[in-house]
Amino acid sequence: MSREGKQHYWVVFVGRRPGIYTSWETAGLQINGYPGNLFKRYTTYDEAEGALLQFHEERYRLLQMQFEANNNQVTMVPHPEMVWKFNIDLV
Repeated sequence: MSREGKQHYWVVFVGRRPGIYTSWETAGLQINGYPGNLFKRYTTYDEAEGALLQFHEERYRLLQMQFEANNNQVTMVPHPEMVWKFNIDLV
């Protein structure tokens, strides 16, 4: 729990083990020292889950567009951080 006594949820989008965490200590272990890490804190589990789902859906959509643009040939996969920057505000 945070200092205010409210539960927070940390979403690790890019890190050692992406997912939803209920403590900063655990989430921090996933991102500290991990190049290109990406994470955000949410006040409800539903918000955190929705953000993680949206991140993966957008990544899939961009990968599919790239696949189709290359005449259905597999090419380099974009870094998830770039996918995130194009679609979602991290404020």
